[in-house]
Amino acid sequence: AVIMGIEPERTVRDVLRAYAEGGPTALNQYVTHHPSGVEVLAARHVEEVGAPADPALIGQLLQQLAKSYDFVIVDTPGAFIPQVAAALDEATTVLLVTSSDMSSIKDARLALTTLRGSGFDDDRLKLVVHHATNANHVTDADIERTVGYRIFWTLPHDRAVPQSTQLGQPIVVSQPRAQMAQRVDALAEYFGGTGASPLAQPRKRGFFGF
Repeated sequence: AVIMGIEPERTVRDVLRAYAEGGPTALNQYVTHHPSGVEVLAARHVEEVGAPADPALIGQLLQQLAKSYDFVIVDTPGAFIPQVAAALDEATTVLLVTSSDMSSIKDARLALTTLRGSGFDDDRLKLVVHHATNANHVTDADIERTVGYRIFWTLPHDRAVPQSTQLGQPIVVSQPRAQMAQRVDALAEYFGGTGASPLAQPRKRGFFGF
């Protein structure tokens, strides 16, 4: 919500509470409309402290969202807690996002091993690499060798990203010609069925071997 510059009156905690109480829930009462057309069911507010959400209720919520929207994007914490596991169980496609620093790559390798061991195949599990800095010492080929998995999509280092964050506007709205905006748009077009295959992306040759 902060990144998109919106102030939701209700959050995911409110809708999960309604589920827990057994009452009928109309999701349009809980989402916040963004001018771009996206509807956001925001994470709970920082000051909302309470027991962790019931994973079963999260699964129920995602099933209902899938009946109401063409696309449902879930931004999860980077930990394999029961609530994240419930979201993964409902996911058609899992985008595992990592940056290109070595600590993140090692975490990605562990996450990929865990997910593949849980039955996620190559069609369902996709690796996305965000080159968050302009340091190019580690190439995509190096990352693939280290994690033992093919990169599905890459996102570039782009100075426009922190600018859009400070503005509270998605970069695809605030600076649609920026490199990051174009790559995000291309990713959306791919999943929407109108974009090119990610295999058509230019690939860099490796420099370091691991």
